[in-house]
Amino acid sequence: MATSSDVKQGEPRYSNFAKYQSLSCSSEEGSSSSVVQLPTMSVKGPLLGSNELIKCLPRKEAVIQICTWNMGSLPFPSDNQLKRIFKHDGIDIHIIAIQESWPSPDESELLFQTSLGPGFVLFHSVTFGTLHLCIFLRRELVWYTCEPVDVSHTVRSGRLFKTKGAVGIGFGLFGTNILIINAHLSAGEESSREIQRMEELNRILVAHEINKNRYDTVYLAGDLNFRISGLGREKIVEELKNNNLQNILMEDQLNKLLINSSLPDTSSLKGFSEAAAITFRPTYKYDIGTDNFDSSAKKRAPAYTDRIIYKCFSEKSGFPVPSQCLKYEAVTELKVSDHRPVIAMFSIKLKPGFDTLPITGGRFKRDVYAKAMQKRAKFLLDKRISKLASTACNLS
Repeated sequence: MATSSDVKQGEPRYSNFAKYQSLSCSSEEGSSSSVVQLPTMSVKGPLLGSNELIKCLPRKEAVIQICTWNMGSLPFPSDNQLKRIFKHDGIDIHIIAIQESWPSPDESELLFQTSLGPGFVLFHSVTFGTLHLCIFLRRELVWYTCEPVDVSHTVRSGRLFKTKGAVGIGFGLFGTNILIINAHLSAGEESSREIQRMEELNRILVAHEINKNRYDTVYLAGDLNFRISGLGREKIVEELKNNNLQNILMEDQLNKLLINSSLPDTSSLKGFSEAAAITFRPTYKYDIGTDNFDSSAKKRAPAYTDRIIYKCFSEKSGFPVPSQCLKYEAVTELKVSDHRPVIAMFSIKLKPGFDTLPITGGRFKRDVYAKAMQKRAKFLLDKRISKLASTACNLS
């Protein structure tokens, strides 16, 4: 629940909560009086109930954008460049999954908040080694959330444990439970590495307990490091020149795994699907700042290492919670890393909840929001001063 520092005393918790109106009465000399009139409350039903859901989201659905990006421990681009990730309108929830993150999480979150602007707030974030996961909500939605739960899992041991693994956040929006996982699996083109990645993925999903009927929808994003088997670098590059993506995707390791109908029912991966059909070029590995594939001595083969997959548990509580992918693309303009960012937009149906759930009370990272707004205000002021100075120079 929110603390006194999170929610100010008397702060409205309902979307249609009217502010108190003060009616001041004129007073004779030496005496005064005032009357405070309380409004007639029109709130009906629970905060997470159907009435509030329809008021907030008339179609009873939210649009989620998920971005996964391996930054290679390099600095983020400028604010203007970063906005290319947040270029789509109509988003209710922004989820950002970073692998090999840099700089510090605090700096990254401030940068994201500044780019998204005052319409979004940082609901929750978690860091595990070089993995960083953030959830930004359209600020009206923060009142309808339930307490988030963090889960982390490493697939490495010793000093390398912080570079490979996964971190997840589970949370409720109205009565719908959502799990987001940010994963970074082992690299390598050898066949033994493919088997290792499959085992790691299964361990991660087991660790997040996705099969225990806790979530309506699970999204997994990250640098999954699956490669294109059976084709050498030269053949892959040739197929790309001829725009034969399907010939490449037929040999993609993860694609083969997801469409494998022989997966046992006990497999945690069973039921997962790619966000949508891939129509973009491989997202790895590029010479930084260019569109050229790896020209180093290793000359790594291009691959679709950066992916977003998901699974819906439609039968939970007898209420269908379908999640439909609206867009799945690579952000090819951002070339500051050897990976390209990948984003997926989903529309997810929401169901009403009950106030017996552990409601957050509108809590979000207010310090990040305040710092970002100060930064934006300074930028706008400096821009205005510069414009006025330029106008003065022209007039003189």
